[in-house]
Amino acid sequence: MATVISESPNGHEAAEPDRADGVSDPPAPLSSGNWPGVIGTQPFEILTWAGNELERDGTGIDDEIVDLVRRYAPALVLFPEGRPDEETPYPTGMSDYHPRAVGLFLANARAIPKTYTTVRGVVYFVGAQILAAAGFGIVALVGGIGIDLPFILGYVAFLFVTSIVLGAAILRTSPKGEDAIRAKVAEDLNFALESYRLTAAPGRSFGSVDPAVAWKAYCKAVKEDDEGAKEYPRTVYLRVLRGSGESGLALQFWLFYAFNHWWNIHEGDWEFVTLFFGDRQAEGRELRAAAYSNHLNSLWRAPHDINTFDKDDESHPIAYVARGSHAVYFEPKRGGYEPNVVVNVPVGFAKLSLRAGRANTTGIKRDYVPRVWFRKDRQAPGSPLPYQLIAMPERLDYVDPSDDIETYRRFWWMRYRGEWSKVNPFRGPARQVARWETPFAWVSSDGQADAHWEDLFRPGKPKMSLVDQPDS
Repeated sequence: MATVISESPNGHEAAEPDRADGVSDPPAPLSSGNWPGVIGTQPFEILTWAGNELERDGTGIDDEIVDLVRRYAPALVLFPEGRPDEETPYPTGMSDYHPRAVGLFLANARAIPKTYTTVRGVVYFVGAQILAAAGFGIVALVGGIGIDLPFILGYVAFLFVTSIVLGAAILRTSPKGEDAIRAKVAEDLNFALESYRLTAAPGRSFGSVDPAVAWKAYCKAVKEDDEGAKEYPRTVYLRVLRGSGESGLALQFWLFYAFNHWWNIHEGDWEFVTLFFGDRQAEGRELRAAAYSNHLNSLWRAPHDINTFDKDDESHPIAYVARGSHAVYFEPKRGGYEPNVVVNVPVGFAKLSLRAGRANTTGIKRDYVPRVWFRKDRQAPGSPLPYQLIAMPERLDYVDPSDDIETYRRFWWMRYRGEWSKVNPFRGPARQVARWETPFAWVSSDGQADAHWEDLFRPGKPKMSLVDQPDS
């Protein structure tokens, strides 16, 4: 774990918290061996690309992309991993989930019909059976068929029990494990389990998951084996999005986390870092902007405002990952960030969507990243941990078992059309249509200018005039 930090680069001091609302940072043990000029310390890790070979067939990877990745692959700053002695890493812990290969989640996942992932769904299903029985009884009585009340009550009880038994049978026969779910998706790529949800974390009831159980299972799954290798290494998924001809280019770095343990809870979590490059020139492409996803939104910065780790011709943007939620930010902030997210608050049998944002003044509803700053003129301190890059297929129709069985075996989850997590469900990367297909337009409309880049978003100016080509 890296323990050396220093002053804020580029003169960007961390914003002072508004103490009027009583918010304070979580408890943070001090590190030893600080550099002079240190502002504050918290445990943290730095993840950088391991330099592994990238798959080229069907991914859009060429020599130019490999060179851009070598020079600009993001460095992730996040809390350390693997503290199984903690009940859960959030809200007071100093460790967190790290981005891992998606197989870690899928190995123990089960695809369950949406009806059986919530108490409400089960009540609806059983209730429908009871109402049908009651309607049958009323018709029988009115028609004078001669069916007595005990028979009707017995029939209702019979339907109730059979509904429960049928539900249990559906759960038991639903595909479990990556191989089974992959095969089920292959049966109909157009439908691809659209009415299902993937779940891997056990819970106390239909509509809950247990963060403590999920955390212990995760720590066990990533534990080193006797050879020191990891079955599910730290992983980032790379996607290339090109414009037409020699025009703009975007590199998306998708991060998968096995569990989202924040003030909202769900299984699995996808966030991403997107780097935008200008047109190809004789001297190569120039980095024009970076966008970091945080919940449903994103933050933007221009290159001169992005904190980086520099080495020779390399300039790797630093991406700070928030504990629990895994939202990505450009730098730390004392007092944490006040995110804007949409949460579904159930009211009876309905759902009321509420947007939670600046009104959240309690610390648990804020995003906290490791409170560490690095000098601009220094490389990453300590010994960064490596992450492998896996290149994703450039197009969804490349993921087809009838065309390329190996590509389908590795990336079938891109074709899965259902939801992830039995509570607070969400969609996978390729099903987040705006982010996946038109990230330029999505960030332009839903993104927020950060640091000194507000002038590019002044009224009357084209929001994405520098890098809007690949959406065409």
